[in-house]
Amino acid sequence: TALGLTIDGLQPEKGHETLYVVRELRRKRVWFAEPLLSSATEEVQRVIALARQWAERLAKPVGVWMSDKQDAFVKAIGTEFPHTPHPAISGDLLSAVISIRYIFGFRKDNPNVFNSLIQSWPHF
Repeated sequence: TALGLTIDGLQPEKGHETLYVVRELRRKRVWFAEPLLSSATEEVQRVIALARQWAERLAKPVGVWMSDKQDAFVKAIGTEFPHTPHPAISGDLLSAVISIRYIFGFRKDNPNVFNSLIQSWPHF
């Protein structure tokens, strides 16, 4: 089964390092997080390259990447995963998808909410 990955930057306070988090959507996992002082394409590409290395070690293809429309994300993912669909979406929508995943994905009374959302997503 192909992996669905996402990257998002979390900045605790203005002027501090941003923590870039790579998540695997279907398995409800955070793969890793890297603190970066800059959101330059070269810095972000290093994080995306690390995700590629993880996927290669697991011998799993990456079927889709999701991120916001930040230029560094688009360029880095396009370079490291040139044949992988990457629907860059608004940051607000990405946050909503991730929130739905983490709020509803763990509920015992409704475990398939996120899976239904993912299956209806055109790139999965």
